[in-house]
Amino acid sequence: MKKNNWIKVAAASGAVLVLALAGCAGGSDDNAGSTGGSGDGGSSSEGNKTIIAGVSAPKTGPVASAGEGQACGFEAFFDAANKAGGIGGYDVKVETRDNQYEGQASATIAQELVAEGAVAIFAGGTVPIDGARGATTASNVVLLGAGDGAAFAPPQAPGDYSVYPRYQDDMASAIDYAATDLDAKKVSVVLALGAGDASMAAADGAAAKAGVELGTTVELNLKEPQWAAWAKQLKDAGAEAVYVQHVDTTLAQLQKESANIGYTPKWILAPFGYGPGYLELAGDLAEGTVIAQWAWPSVATEEASVTEFIAAVEGYSDACAAILDNPNVGVGYNHAAILAHGIELAAADGDVTGETIAAALQEVSGEPFGTVPSVTFTAESHAGGDQVSYWTVTDGVLVNSGDWRDVVVAD
Repeated sequence: MKKNNWIKVAAASGAVLVLALAGCAGGSDDNAGSTGGSGDGGSSSEGNKTIIAGVSAPKTGPVASAGEGQACGFEAFFDAANKAGGIGGYDVKVETRDNQYEGQASATIAQELVAEGAVAIFAGGTVPIDGARGATTASNVVLLGAGDGAAFAPPQAPGDYSVYPRYQDDMASAIDYAATDLDAKKVSVVLALGAGDASMAAADGAAAKAGVELGTTVELNLKEPQWAAWAKQLKDAGAEAVYVQHVDTTLAQLQKESANIGYTPKWILAPFGYGPGYLELAGDLAEGTVIAQWAWPSVATEEASVTEFIAAVEGYSDACAAILDNPNVGVGYNHAAILAHGIELAAADGDVTGETIAAALQEVSGEPFGTVPSVTFTAESHAGGDQVSYWTVTDGVLVNSGDWRDVVVAD
């Protein structure tokens, strides 16, 4: 069916939305918040019904900057949508809670939001996603999650959706990029202990598929960091390229330790790892680093979807506008776009519930939403992002290193 004008601009121009974590405006405080899509004094649409989208966000704790960014993007999307007349006769009220990146807190929050009538809940990160799933599955509430797409492939419930691909597929894609675009003959990978187990198991096959040698696999345990030893392990393997499936602080530390012993490969960072502090953390070592992206970054202002995204965030709050360079703002915005599409389709067919939204999203195939160029959901996978691009840090900014390409599926 045809999308309403505002969603058509935001979605058809190329992107997909992820769902936001914590409230950065619209009446939020340190522990909870809500917005009727009203930002710094926004509006709702006269005559519309109101539905609730719940957000379980790490507003405090080790990933608070991610929670803040994702919340801003999610809330900004629905603020703009409500101001533009709503979605299929509905306004969306966003209710946020702080889960401190703890599974039990996320479970409690999900139960509370379900009791309040939420039709969808967003949780960011593997731990909060797992925590929320019991309540959402039991109540047929949509669960959107910004975490490893493996948690959604296959979907554990009909209403589970994410725009993130599986992390092992991102690794396979990066290894392929290193082979084809960087002319690497050997590639090493750096993964998180536990969270990187699936990628670890798929690394040999991914290297073989790309026609390169796997140098080494470094499994990070940040509770017992061994930066010098990890850097030496990478140097001894001698790979021309190293893929890091972790956060930017980890990459910066590895780059410094490796440079200290004369090892300067081409570094590739997973999309979820890049943050606004990386350039300062890495200093001159950031130059030439390749950043994978599943959505257009905010620097791509020539893209209509990006200018629409920027306008929505700037129109929502000054606080959110100030962190537009945080890629998690786009993550929140893009999950919100997916939810909005499901709401619109469900409204056209009748009542809007978690169950009807979940059914409607089954129809998504190769469609752009928000700043994500292509999303596909199948019976086998609700990990929707199916394209990736690569951007190189050049003179302190991200510069596109090639066209969008299909995500490589790891065996």
